[in-house]
Amino acid sequence: MTQVTMLSASQISHLLDMPSVIDAVADAYKEKANHPATLWPMVYEQLGGEADMDIRSGVLASKHVFGNKLLAWFGENAKRGLPELNGLVNLYNNDTGEPVAVLNATALTGFRTGAAGAVASRFLANPNTTTLLVVGTGSQAPYQIMAQLCVLPKVTQVLLANPRDAKKAQAAAAQMPMTLEKLFSQTY
Repeated sequence: MTQVTMLSASQISHLLDMPSVIDAVADAYKEKANHPATLWPMVYEQLGGEADMDIRSGVLASKHVFGNKLLAWFGENAKRGLPELNGLVNLYNNDTGEPVAVLNATALTGFRTGAAGAVASRFLANPNTTTLLVVGTGSQAPYQIMAQLCVLPKVTQVLLANPRDAKKAQAAAAQMPMTLEKLFSQTY
C-alpha cells in the first residue's frame, strides 16, 4: 500500500501560494472544458436548522487522481467559537484506486474558491481597477480578497458589504487587515 499524505489546515496554508492555486484552478477549468477532467453529481443534504453538507467528487486524469470532498456547514458554530465549515478531501490514485491523500477541506476550499473568482477576474475585470467590492463577510472573504489582489495589482481600496447585516460588514472590515496579514504571512 502507498503512503497516504495527511495535511492540516495550517500545513495547507503554509504549502500553498495563491498565484499557484489560481494557475492550478485555471488549468483544471481548461481540463474540464476539454473533458479529461470529470465532475460527478453532487450530493447535498440539509441537516436541519442552519446546517448542511455536500459531497463533491470527480477525476483529474492528467494528475492521475480522483477524489471527493465532504464539506459540512453549521451556521451556528460562529456563536460557539467554532468554524462554520469543516470537511475533508480524499484523493486516490486513478490507476490503482489506492488512497494518496487526506486534506483539510476548509483551508483548501478557501484557496480554491478564492482562486476561482480570480480566474474569472483575469478575463472579465478591468485590469486597471483600483477598487474591489467583496459582497459577503464570512470565512471566504479574506481568500477572495487575497486572490483578487493577485490578479488586480492596482487595487488600492477594498470595500466589504454584507447585505444581511451592515454591522457584520463593519466588524469584518475592522478585522480584515489582521486576517489578511495572517493569511498572507502563512502563504508568502
